[in-house]
Amino acid sequence: MPKQDAKKTKSAPKQNSKSKYFRVAITAVVLVAVILIMLVSSGVFSDNACTRVYRNDKQVTIAGKVFETESTRTSQDMQKGLGGRDCIGDNQAMIFTFGRPGQYGMWMKDMKFPIDIFWISEDKKIVAIEKNFAPETYPEAAANEPDKPALYVLEVQAGTADELKLQLGTPVNF
Repeated sequence: MPKQDAKKTKSAPKQNSKSKYFRVAITAVVLVAVILIMLVSSGVFSDNACTRVYRNDKQVTIAGKVFETESTRTSQDMQKGLGGRDCIGDNQAMIFTFGRPGQYGMWMKDMKFPIDIFWISEDKKIVAIEKNFAPETYPEAAANEPDKPALYVLEVQAGTADELKLQLGTPVNF
């Protein structure tokens, strides 16, 4: 009889180790599921992922739509603009502030997506619009007319001008 008891005690740890591995596997699956749910809800796999690459320096409102806007801070920022970035979110923008009103050309160097561009006067009204300006246009530049000086230029996702039915004279608030 002692031999049978020895066999029973040896088989018990095998069952415990199997259930231990099963519990570890279940825990791992649950952990991976929780991480995936968190990533999906944070927008990593959607257009919202574009918001991760922009600062929110100021809010700009046009036709009731609020844009989280990154301001260019240096001349290097102004030259680079949105170049090298993968996308721009629906409510994202980049604003360029110039030292004085004038005619300013914008190019698509190193751009990966089309944009709409708005030239904005000193009194914060749209004086020029370039719709769906594509990366393939580089090295050509789009610019406002000399007789319609701009102090600011705002770059947004392509299609925004049509979506908001923007036109010359539309006020911009910031």
